[in-house]
Amino acid sequence: MTRKIIKNDVWRKQGPCDWVKIARVMFPGNKEYDGGLTGCSVRFSGFSGRYGKVTWFFPATSESKFIKLMKEAGRWLVRKK
Repeated sequence: MTRKIIKNDVWRKQGPCDWVKIARVMFPGNKEYDGGLTGCSVRFSGFSGRYGKVTWFFPATSESKFIKLMKEAGRWLVRKK
């Protein structure tokens, strides 16, 4: 299975802040998955363009549902590392 979401992906929203950077990918088959709720841990950017230290969790049943959630929120993938 090809991974659609990888750590350090950035999902950008229009404007200088509220970008999302993937901190952990928590889906079955991923090395960081601990058997709990599926989804992604993320960090949001501030006005300075830096990412905060607080990590949020976006629950999603699959990687494609997470991508749909990001697109519905007006975000698009701008970078993969």
